[in-house]
Amino acid sequence: DLTDEDSEKGWDRLRRRVGEFFHRHAPQAAKDLQNTQQQIDGALITYKRRYDVLSKLMAEAEAVRAELANHVDDLRQAAERYGHQAAQATSEPAKQVAAKALSKAQRQADELEQQLAEQDGELDEMRLRHAQTRAKYRRLRSQRDVLLARLKSAQAQLAMSRSNHH
Repeated sequence: DLTDEDSEKGWDRLRRRVGEFFHRHAPQAAKDLQNTQQQIDGALITYKRRYDVLSKLMAEAEAVRAELANHVDDLRQAAERYGHQAAQATSEPAKQVAAKALSKAQRQADELEQQLAEQDGELDEMRLRHAQTRAKYRRLRSQRDVLLARLKSAQAQLAMSRSNHH
């Protein structure tokens, strides 16, 4: 049977062996954690830049989209006016001029609507990449926070191990 004294000596031996093991391996583990922290910090900077660039590009694309939509509206309104002019024209040359202007405004509006549809598709793709980048950035930031907590813990354990050996 083990006595309390034997049990205590065994516990002290185990604690000393664990401390020695940690003392031998902790500096490299702490260094590895620091290297990983630097890599994650670098990735965070990269993803933040990507996010910022995508945000700027999306704002510009939204402005272009709004401008296209305004032009389409203007052309549709112009086409409507030309249609009224053609209907109200009293001479054949006036009807032909209004009809030609109507046709041109409708064609241009149709072309711009096609560009608007393409712009919407590109914007959808940008929004998706923007959301993915934001999610990845948040994941990396969370991983960094966990890593920092582990690094602080490892540094504290190393400091305690060193103080127990001196």
